[in-house]
Amino acid sequence: MKKILSILAVSVLMFSCSGFGGEKIESEDAKSLILQVMLLCQRAMEDQLQNAMYEKDYVFANNTATMNVKFSTSCGLKTTERTAYEVSLDKWSMDAPLALTTGDLEKGTETDCKITVSGRLKGSDEVSTWASSAGSAVMCRWIFENDDTDGLTLTVYNNDTQKNVYNGFVFIATEVTASQGNIGGNFNYQARINSAVYDAPVKIWKDSYASIP
Repeated sequence: MKKILSILAVSVLMFSCSGFGGEKIESEDAKSLILQVMLLCQRAMEDQLQNAMYEKDYVFANNTATMNVKFSTSCGLKTTERTAYEVSLDKWSMDAPLALTTGDLEKGTETDCKITVSGRLKGSDEVSTWASSAGSAVMCRWIFENDDTDGLTLTVYNNDTQKNVYNGFVFIATEVTASQGNIGGNFNYQARINSAVYDAPVKIWKDSYASIP
């Protein structure tokens, strides 16, 4: 009996984690589209951090989004500054050009779409610096993921054909790290969509993080 309860506890813990849950998505086109949308959503949320920094329950986007932000810093041999945020979306929307298929992605063909998202998200931006007689190094880390067991309700609407190209529940978790210093730099990224690790085309990451060396 104890063994069964332990298994159930682990199962509940696993599927309450960000990125876990929902039906498995087989389509590469759908996974590519979802990651594009989530990275655009992440950028849109990060654009509000400065405004939300000093206001609890900061409301924006015509009352469709509410954000709370926490800032922390630690000092020592390594100095780390971390900005963490939680945001609740209620039919939050934006218009953006998207590659609807992996073929479109390769050719650079984009379609004007309307993105609508409902649910809870959390993210963090973290910058760590080291300095010594041998030189200095900087590492940045970005995390973005759903914040509850219900996942997100996502709709992608093709403004040209006036039809939905995606409509469903999404569980997402992304993490990107970039480092730079006297010994060189590195860029790593990973994503999980509806419980499965997604080995996404590099172009999606490069387009989203184009300003990172």
